[in-house]
Amino acid sequence: VTGVQTCALPIYQRVGDIEAAREDAERAVELSEQLGDPCVIGYSYMQASLVAEREGRFVLARTYAEKARAKYEEAEDQFQLGKVLNNLGLCHALLGKQDEALASLKRAFNIFLDLGVNEWSGGAISSIASLYLEAGDPIKAEEQARYALELIGDEAVDLEQVGEARLVLGRALLAQDQLDEAEGVLQEVKSLFEGARATSNLSRTYLALGDLAHARGTTDEAAHLYRHAAELMQDLRI
Repeated sequence: VTGVQTCALPIYQRVGDIEAAREDAERAVELSEQLGDPCVIGYSYMQASLVAEREGRFVLARTYAEKARAKYEEAEDQFQLGKVLNNLGLCHALLGKQDEALASLKRAFNIFLDLGVNEWSGGAISSIASLYLEAGDPIKAEEQARYALELIGDEAVDLEQVGEARLVLGRALLAQDQLDEAEGVLQEVKSLFEGARATSNLSRTYLALGDLAHARGTTDEAAHLYRHAAELMQDLRI
């Protein structure tokens, strides 16, 4: 564990600088491969995948995630394997590979369920709910998002997982024209992400609130919310 953390530490320290983060990730991969420990190598591949995803290099992100999956399978580390499969599913989704994404996320869910880590099971279901929403099935997305929140529970350690599930729920309600309920959920999500200082997540929440304002015909408010979402994303890139 110490070796993994040592290799990946600069990536976390310099995440505000994407070029530096990429350099750190590439260096971590090189160093970990020299060590030869599959857990260490898997971790460095996973960090490299996350950096590539943030850069919008989704094919590279998927490649790194697949390499990480292979290493965790070799190490028989089921928990880390589940985490990688969850991220791999998101990479597939970003590349428009919905069937592959769903298969990867379902496998992650089953692994977490077998391990008894319900919070992580809920995170995988939340990602599946997002897939249904993007596929144009908000009813199924709402059902899965509520199931995710049930699994995650009221005393979740990772508040971002709660926020993600509630964001999908809010967007699913919005897609069904349940505007008042959607607003209540999205406002809660906004407060949660503001408290967690989760800029990327908060930007997507403002986009959803902009869509809500647009659905109500309040175009000036919608424009303001969209602009704020764009500013947050610009800050993240900087």
